[in-house]
Amino acid sequence: MLPVLVTAIVGIATVPLYFRVLGDQMYAMWFYVGTLTGAFGFMDLGLGVAVGRYMGVALGANDQNAAKEYWATGNVIVLPFLLLFTAVFIVVGTVFGPSWFKVSGHDATILRWAVLWGGFGLFFAYYGQMWHSLAQTHLDFKYLAILRTWFSLLASLGSVVVALWTRNVAAIFAFTSCLALIQFALLFYRGQHHYQLPLKLAGFKKNRFKEMLPYTLKTCGQLLSGSVLGSLDRIFLGRVAPALDFAVFNVSINIGGRLSSLSTAAMGPIFNNTTRGVGGDQSRKPADIYRESFNLMFPWYSLAMIGVFFWSAPVTEVWLGAKYGTAVGQVFPWVVAGLCLNALASISTAQTGSLNRVGTGLIIQSSVSLLALAFVLLGWFLHGIVGAAIGFFCARLFLFFQDALVRKWIGIPLSEYYSAVLVILRQLALVGGLWLAFNLFTTQSLILLVGCAFCVLAASLIELRILWRSKK
Repeated sequence: MLPVLVTAIVGIATVPLYFRVLGDQMYAMWFYVGTLTGAFGFMDLGLGVAVGRYMGVALGANDQNAAKEYWATGNVIVLPFLLLFTAVFIVVGTVFGPSWFKVSGHDATILRWAVLWGGFGLFFAYYGQMWHSLAQTHLDFKYLAILRTWFSLLASLGSVVVALWTRNVAAIFAFTSCLALIQFALLFYRGQHHYQLPLKLAGFKKNRFKEMLPYTLKTCGQLLSGSVLGSLDRIFLGRVAPALDFAVFNVSINIGGRLSSLSTAAMGPIFNNTTRGVGGDQSRKPADIYRESFNLMFPWYSLAMIGVFFWSAPVTEVWLGAKYGTAVGQVFPWVVAGLCLNALASISTAQTGSLNRVGTGLIIQSSVSLLALAFVLLGWFLHGIVGAAIGFFCARLFLFFQDALVRKWIGIPLSEYYSAVLVILRQLALVGGLWLAFNLFTTQSLILLVGCAFCVLAASLIELRILWRSKK
């Protein structure tokens, strides 16, 4: 989680700088391209996840030859599709992007160049993800943490420098695309020499492809749902909302996404350790993996959700200034809380893949994405950008259904939720009590920001003490 944590801290600190340097329109254009990029999250057709799953089961059964065959077969299939979808991304973005997001003139030219560079970065990012999955399958998480920490820092800090130097989002995408290429090259070298799995396309096996095909198709459907359907709420919001409102919404998405990405980083270990357990490794039982992950993540994400509802107003005002802070503060709690629910659901999402229940995960994820589209647009027409944020949060409540199903499959009774309710009550009492105490004496944002910092420190120390005692 270290690289994601580093990126989150740097990203939160640099948001005001990007706002001031790029301005409303250019900042919104950055998110336009990012939204389009998210819509192409299906590019590897789910083969990265499928190959990782079947290789993990093979390694859990100590079948090295099968693992090599799965790896070669996956690469033969995924490479031509990645090249095809990269070309489609560039064509769609450069031809239709400016008219869809309502930009023209010089801004349209910048948007087209940003899409072009973003397409190259997309290819290396997704093919690099295949090699990233290979490292995770071999449980090489220390190397991945070091690699991603440095590249996350380079991407975050380097993008700030490029933004200050050029004030151009296309230049930022060119810079991050070059970093994606270098990171892919390092992962490629690691796989060739450390795991002894060179890219031998001649190792393709038709029977391995047939074996992985049903799982791959279901995973591809899940990726299509998460990327295409999952981006529709922002794609349509970007069309109907003014640039400032869209930027405000996406600032909250940006910060909430960085918080939730801490759980995304845990999905790899959860997924790959569970596949080893499915393959026969008795030291990695799915129920034990779920409990350990949930008990680690739930106190922190529930604290984040409660905290943003009480303290977001003074924090955003001091953080972004009067112009943007007030607007962001109104949508921030709902969006961040919704993404925290996503983060908690990542545990069950990872295990649906390991347990070969991808079809059920696909249905639930598609339902959440379609509900998000409907609720965001309904909220926008009823109550503007704040209503859209509330709709975004409400759609994520459906993820509790997936969590309940996974608990049932792996043998965890729903009665274990009671301890989670006690955690929420404890946090509500502390965070709400401190908020009330500070607001009784002052309305000044700077003093309330100090109160927020004190609240975060006190609540975190309590959660750390409880975590330490449980580990002992």
